[in-house]
Amino acid sequence: MKHRFLALSILALSLSMTSCLDETPKDQIPETDIYDSANSLYVNTVASLYNYIGAHDEGEGLQGTCRGIYDYNTLTTDEAIIPIRGGNWYDGGLWKNMYNHTWTATDTDLYNVWKYLYKVIVLSTKSLETIKQHKSLLTEQQYMEYLAEGRAVRALFYYYAMDMFGRIPILESSTQKIADIQQS
Repeated sequence: MKHRFLALSILALSLSMTSCLDETPKDQIPETDIYDSANSLYVNTVASLYNYIGAHDEGEGLQGTCRGIYDYNTLTTDEAIIPIRGGNWYDGGLWKNMYNHTWTATDTDLYNVWKYLYKVIVLSTKSLETIKQHKSLLTEQQYMEYLAEGRAVRALFYYYAMDMFGRIPILESSTQKIADIQQS
């Protein structure tokens, strides 16, 4: 009898607690309200891209993050060097491999740089498409300026990708199939 009562109590309690799962977050904007004016369109498409120029994760950010674009463009030349003294700063040979140009396609840090660059390229492309979708919110001048600024950010990241990796794939649309993407 006790087991049945306990089981029924648990069942009743779990059914009554489902209302606790319904949430109405106060810090999130519904997707329909994100692009309701020229200002919100700019903030959520173009301005948000600038967040990726500097980043907080290793391998991300155009300047100053460890094991990222700056390191691969600077420490691989005679412009800078990381002195390795004893076991400190050796980092499994990372800095030595950079300086000697002996990295491989399986190096995680180099792969993270590739992912970072293409993440921003894809986001830039998606932002350009969103601006085109919501053109009716903008004056002709705003429309041209927003597109130009989004293209400039994307071009900056394409530049770094081409500089670091050579013949890179050029993404022209977020709906583009992988088989249709051409290398530059």
